[in-house]
Amino acid sequence: MKTYILRYPKAVEPQNIWASTAPRPRPKRARNVARAVQPIAERRTDGGECGAARDSIGNRQNSIHRRLAPKNWEAQSRPMLKASNIHYEMAECVWAINCGGIVASPLLVQRLGLVVDLDRNLKLLKVHLPYHESNHVLNIAYNILAGGGRLEDIKQRRRDENFLNELAAQRLPDPTAVGDFTRRFKEADILALQECLKRFRQAVWRVQPAGFLKEAFIEVDGRIAGTAGVGDLNSWNPLP
Repeated sequence: MKTYILRYPKAVEPQNIWASTAPRPRPKRARNVARAVQPIAERRTDGGECGAARDSIGNRQNSIHRRLAPKNWEAQSRPMLKASNIHYEMAECVWAINCGGIVASPLLVQRLGLVVDLDRNLKLLKVHLPYHESNHVLNIAYNILAGGGRLEDIKQRRRDENFLNELAAQRLPDPTAVGDFTRRFKEADILALQECLKRFRQAVWRVQPAGFLKEAFIEVDGRIAGTAGVGDLNSWNPLP
């Protein structure tokens, strides 16, 4: 048997409503309130932050149940959808980005040595004021991982303080600086970058658990992938 908490205004509180165990018809208001209140047996009493979070979620669920509970409406003189003055506040404890998993990428490239390898083999900058070669290369990669489609999208990322915090970076190169960096590449520099990425992929394979390579899956992809190019070179077929 589920037990419900019923709260009444003091002035109209019914007397001895639970004095008898015999079933009695409940007042109309009591029935509506009982539907909206969560049973005591279903409430969580866990302590700590998790318990507080569950209580908050439960309170919100109860609130929406009360608002949507069946009710005998009378004819309304005004529409249901109205407008009111709303004041917005920025909570200091709320920090969010749309690519929370990006934090795993800096940890990966640091632990497997890609940052050191890029700075050792790419000699495109005479002075690092303040960025290194690896900063520019990874800036482009992180922009793509975060959903960017072109260098101009880096401007949005470098103005996002939460994104900078995830990368543990004070700042990121702007799109103009990144474009200047890419124009410095010669054929030998492109080959050196490819070799760095090749060694990085090999390092990723080496840290896989034993037996990881016993079984392989080949994904056959015959879709046409757009590349935003010009003329007849605006798409390519991954596998014919």
